[in-house]
Amino acid sequence: MFNIGNNANYGLGIFRFNRLFNGRTAYSHGGTFFGYINENIVDTTSGISIAVLTNQDSVNNNGLLNLVISSLHKVTLNMPATSVNELPDLDAIKVFPNPANNQLNIFASEHLNINGISIYDNKGKLVYENVGNNDQLTIEQLPEGLYFLNLHYQDYIIRKKFVISR
Repeated sequence: MFNIGNNANYGLGIFRFNRLFNGRTAYSHGGTFFGYINENIVDTTSGISIAVLTNQDSVNNNGLLNLVISSLHKVTLNMPATSVNELPDLDAIKVFPNPANNQLNIFASEHLNINGISIYDNKGKLVYENVGNNDQLTIEQLPEGLYFLNLHYQDYIIRKKFVISR
């Protein structure tokens, strides 16, 4: 690694920026090729990796690195951690019959505690709402059409589509 100034080192095609990215050390490699510009970073402390490819000749690598990637890095540092491991088994929820007539049945396995139900029409208008867990809904007051059933489970909304046809 050779020190090239501005808290940056260079060697083997990789740049190491010391404290340039929100007080952290990051590694970068970018390039240009006939109208395309590529720039990316890896922050080994947080595990954040960002890559940007643009087909804009009006942008240069330093601008892309300092404006776009630095801003994306700052946003991702402040994002809460997420996981898909906690999502419920969507196959454990059955909505029938579909198409429905006057009654809609909802079956959710015992481990899923549905704590609210809402129905939206195909224009996004709320047409039914209920707190609690119902396994049968009377829908005879709703006109024929496509609907979206939202089942509220913990912090999730499980959405199912159904049709009313008479």
